[in-house]
Amino acid sequence: MTKNESELVNSYKEAVNSLENQGFKVYRVKNTWLNTKNPYKGINIVLSTDTGYRFELQFHTPQSLETKEKMHVLYEEARRTDTSAERVKEIKTEMRNMAHALKSPTNISRIEERSEE
Repeated sequence: MTKNESELVNSYKEAVNSLENQGFKVYRVKNTWLNTKNPYKGINIVLSTDTGYRFELQFHTPQSLETKEKMHVLYEEARRTDTSAERVKEIKTEMRNMAHALKSPTNISRIEERSEE
């Protein structure tokens, strides 16, 4: 799901409430907007059906989704064995700068992380 910064938190809460009312169980909530060391910014949740099938949903702003897609290319380059340590350092700096340029969603701290594994 993608919503602008002012709508993301409310839309997330509405979506999770709707899914839980339909019988899905939330196993994990990861809100990386609150983690200053992680350049990835989004809300990822793992849910389960009544038969035990687990799946993940991601919640983004349009900018965080665009940044995630750009970062993925950099991430893949950084993890290759032929990428130099110097280039990996450059990539990490570039990813941090991209993350710092993102505007945090309104009331993002209201989404607490949890894990029921």
